[in-house]
Amino acid sequence: MANEEGIWPVKELGNWDDFESQVLNKLYRNWLFRGHSNVRWSLESSLYRLFTDMKEIIKASKNRSRGFAKDDHEQELIREFKSQAHLFLNTLPKKNEALEWLSLMQHYGTPTRLLDVTFSPYVAAFFVLETGNEDCCVYAIDHIHFTETDKEHFGSTKYKDNVFSDQRGSKSFFFPFEPEMKNERLVAQQGAFLVSSTNYNTYDDIIGNYEFDEKSCVKYILKKEMRLEGLLKLRLMNITSATLFPGIDGFARSLRFQVLDSIKRRKRLC
Repeated sequence: MANEEGIWPVKELGNWDDFESQVLNKLYRNWLFRGHSNVRWSLESSLYRLFTDMKEIIKASKNRSRGFAKDDHEQELIREFKSQAHLFLNTLPKKNEALEWLSLMQHYGTPTRLLDVTFSPYVAAFFVLETGNEDCCVYAIDHIHFTETDKEHFGSTKYKDNVFSDQRGSKSFFFPFEPEMKNERLVAQQGAFLVSSTNYNTYDDIIGNYEFDEKSCVKYILKKEMRLEGLLKLRLMNITSATLFPGIDGFARSLRFQVLDSIKRRKRLC
């Protein structure tokens, strides 16, 4: 999952003030953010990673490589999810709302071509700081720049209708998507998605097709020395697992950060 050299303009940040000075000038909702707790990870959909992992599993077991008809497998995942989702959920998208179905599948853990992003740089920062102890990163993408580029290139906005037609390589593109049918977690995380036109390329590969500079796309490296400061600042902003993952799972997940405080400080006020 090594990130390709030279695709992303990179800025290294050494403290929280550096981070805030960079993100506060990015107009809300014009920019999308995604965090990685490992700076070497590429931007890959969960479905792309699934095929990579399965290929390695098969190779290790049978000592041979196997190719996948990725789009066919994707359609089968969608078909299977649609056929049984009504057993568990009372409200479902309409049958022809493909991206709404994908966002629902993504929410419940099915691998899809979607990539989770957020309108909040602070939410993205929390996800990279909550695990690990090394340098991490936050990607910032001016999605307006990329959609305007595509409108000019394709001559209309209807290019999005071809997203499932396997537009790969130099023909590949991506666009932002915000579901009409949201869930509590998506609302809490100010979430949205990127949608790729192919299952055969990473998002890094696809973004590499566009012309851009640091004014429209940048990778912020958050040095490991700022992890503690960032976590403490985000907690003061009430950005925690408990607020980003509504329910007992988020509450339970948030308890791990109590160890940042002394036992004396955790004593209940009376």
